[in-house]
Amino acid sequence: MSINQTERDVACNELREMVGALQQKIASDELQPPELIFACRNILNLWLKSGGETTDDAVIGFLGIESQSDHVFGGSRVKVGRDVDRIRFEPGSDAETKEISEISQFFRKSFGRAVAGLADHLGGS
Repeated sequence: MSINQTERDVACNELREMVGALQQKIASDELQPPELIFACRNILNLWLKSGGETTDDAVIGFLGIESQSDHVFGGSRVKVGRDVDRIRFEPGSDAETKEISEISQFFRKSFGRAVAGLADHLGGS
């Protein structure tokens, strides 16, 4: 995807702000389970907009978490294809809430390390 330097700079600044906010939430133990999942997706999107690749070392941890949590919050939202490609949980259901909580518990430490590593990469956000 070709983007101009202004778009890259805006995305990079947004990424720095997001990482800084995440660091504060992690430090104060205020990060909510859904935020962890959405943050992975948002970080990857901003990284791409800033000119990076999803397989870059600075964000590979987020890719790993995102790929393991894609099935919640709508998954890939396809309307055709395999059953596993569709939404697995009714939005807002107890099953969805339980799955989000389990994902968050499992990935909380690695997410924190990934945020800290990305902050270092971005220059100490």
